[in-house]
Order: sequence, then C-alpha cells, then structure tokens
Amino acid sequence: MDMVVVSGWDSGPCEGCGGQRGGGGAGGCSCCQGGRRAPSSSSGEAPPPLNGHVPPPPPSQLVKVVVLGAAGVGKTAIIKQFVHNEFPVSHEPTRARVNHWPSVLVNDRVYQLCIADLPPIRGKRPAPPPIRGKKQAPPPIRGKRPAPPPIRGKRQAPPPIRGKRPAPPPIRGKRPASPPIRAFPQNSFTEWADYRFYGLRSAMAYIFVFDLTCYESFTHIKALRDQVYESRDMREVGVVVVGNKRDLVGATDGRDKREMRDVPAIVRKQWKAAYVEVSAKCNWHVVTAFRELLLAVEDAHAHTHARPHNLHELHEAIEHSKCTIL
Repeated sequence: MDMVVVSGWDSGPCEGCGGQRGGGGAGGCSCCQGGRRAPSSSSGEAPPPLNGHVPPPPPSQLVKVVVLGAAGVGKTAIIKQFVHNEFPVSHEPTRARVNHWPSVLVNDRVYQLCIADLPPIRGKRPAPPPIRGKKQAPPPIRGKRPAPPPIRGKRQAPPPIRGKRPAPPPIRGKRPASPPIRAFPQNSFTEWADYRFYGLRSAMAYIFVFDLTCYESFTHIKALRDQVYESRDMREVGVVVVGNKRDLVGATDGRDKREMRDVPAIVRKQWKAAYVEVSAKCNWHVVTAFRELLLAVEDAHAHTHARPHNLHELHEAIEHSKCTIL
C-alpha cells in the first residue's frame, strides 16, 4: 500500500507575522507563508479551471491521532519529519498542544489527519514502602511558626501585604504553556475538568513512542497503554507502537540491549498491535509508521462492524447459525 502526503499545516503561531496559523501551508498562516506573502491574482479572480470544469475532490475521512510517550523520545521530531520533512536541530520540550493537519492519500482515498502533539504524561508514581527496622520520623506539626522576638534598637520592616500578585500580561504571538498531564483521564468528567482541550479520550488512533536506547521509556508507554485500555473502549481505535532513534542502537549498553530483545514480541503477541522501528533524524520508516496506523484504524473499524456489540446481537447470531441433525 502506497502513501502520499498531500499537504500539511499546523495550528500554532506563525513565525513570519505572529498570527495564528490556519491554512497557509506548512510554514505560515492564511496571509503569510513563513515570511513569504502568498501569491495573489492581479484581477482578484480565481484561475480558470482545467478543461472547462473542476474535478470533484475525493472523499476524505478525519482521523484524530494522539502521540504519547515520555519526554525526549522524539515525538515532535517524528511528526515534523512526516508533515514538513524536516528535523529540528535543537531539542525544545513541548509545553502546549500543537495540532498538525496533514492530508494523506492512501489507495485512492484521502485521510485528513489531526495529529496532536501533547506535553508528556508524567504518570502517578506509587509511594515507596516504609523501611522496616528504622523508626519513622514524626509528621510535622501543622501551624504557624512563632515569630522571633523583636530586636531592640532596630526598626522593624513593615509586614508584607497579603494577597495574590497580579499575573503579567500575556506576550502576543506566543501560546501560553499548558499544565503537565499527570495521568491519563479515567473518565469523561476528569478529562473535562483537567484536560478539556487535549482530546485524549476522543482520539481515533494512538501512537506510543519510546526510545530504543532507553528501556525505561518503554515501561513508561506500557503504563500509559494500561491506563488507556482501562479507561475507554478500544475496539474501534487503532494503536501503533513506534521505537525511535534506531540510528543510536549501536551505542547502547548491554543491559538495555538485552531488555529490548523482548519488546517486539510483547507488542505484537501480547498487545496485538503494530510495531515499527524508525529514525526521525534519518527519516527512516517514518512514513511506514503512519501507514501502519491507518491500516490499524481500518482493521479496527472492519472487525468492529463484523462482530456483535451486545449480548442480544450475539444470541441472534447464534440462533441463525444453528444446524439441525436429522
């Protein structure tokens, strides 16, 4: 199956004029293309159609994709390499949600992808168990600490004015940073209250990215996957696990190499998900990862419509499939 990236643009601020991006291509907004003004016709009219008619656009399907993983595994690099065919020189941590809108042509069908680049989900760490044999320190006594007696002969400083300091005005052209994601929301109320504009539970596909040179990044996405599968129905959702930094595997120590040997088998046999190793720096197998993602989405929808969803439909299917022995 061949894949062609037709176009792509972002929803972040434009580097050319500081405005909000929204359809001006991969590098600019609606009036600017990364500092280059969009060409306009002198007469103000649209160019004439070819052969006297305009062909109708092919039908498209919107697919919402959420990329999850630990910090520094290369989520943004993979997205930029796929959408804009560029690799960031320096690492800048993602502090706010940025949507990428590439149009992909697969088997004469157009998919409009909405790829959400989110801040890393930290996850909740359990508290360490108490050490036996050692006496635990008493909890601190809550309350106000008594003020020291005033020193005679010196003038006391005035007490500070209690209250909240007013926040500085926002800088134009920069999007405010979003709060870090502590854990995947377990229900719709938690998502609406804490992560209202992230779209974590409404995604149609998930890409779990980990670092091939760090086994801890795989354990991170393993915990995220468990949280996702416990919180929502994943029958109609496509899942792809991507191992990034394939070009740095040779410099990995022996311990991480031994632990990484079982990762492909765990993903394919236990998780029943697609597994792709990529290199965002070398642009190696990046398109293959998104192609496997669309295949997973199509397979999820096909299997969901082919099997019954509830017990009543299951009993009807069994009744129709009965045979009679004469």
